[in-house]
Amino acid sequence: FNPYSKDVMNAKPRKKSSIITKPLFLMLVISGLIMSLGSLGVFYYALSVGKSEVAARTVAFVTMVLFGLTNAFNFRSFRKNTLGRSPFTNKWLVYAAIFALAVTFGVIYTPARVWLDVVPIRPLFWLIAVIVSFSVVIVFDIMKGLNEKKHFWNEDMQYFVKNEGVK
Repeated sequence: FNPYSKDVMNAKPRKKSSIITKPLFLMLVISGLIMSLGSLGVFYYALSVGKSEVAARTVAFVTMVLFGLTNAFNFRSFRKNTLGRSPFTNKWLVYAAIFALAVTFGVIYTPARVWLDVVPIRPLFWLIAVIVSFSVVIVFDIMKGLNEKKHFWNEDMQYFVKNEGVK
């Protein structure tokens, strides 16, 4: 549902490739590591400031939800920075993100929380979860910026070999 890039006709036709290429696999691994470390970090932080295990688990849950949402916006393009693009270019993604946040709030702040064994958390922990979840966007925007200068991969996530084309 994302609109096409304006320079799509300047790109050479794709050669046959696998769905998950080496650069894409590397990006998925990096994303997974950031998400894992970030979620574990907020979990241990919540425990270290005296929160119960269930509260720390709730903060980690919120962080994972927010990581999922930030990654959805992050992986819209492998060339263009996420922070430099309007999030409203894909209205269905915005609607899905709003729905996911509403469900998350609903689970945490209604009696439904007993089903998932979560508890209400203070706004400070929401802020921490938001900040930590944006770390993946910052890392990938830096990677995309470096790729713009060094051309490690193209939009199809294929490696380039010194402007000679796709490897």
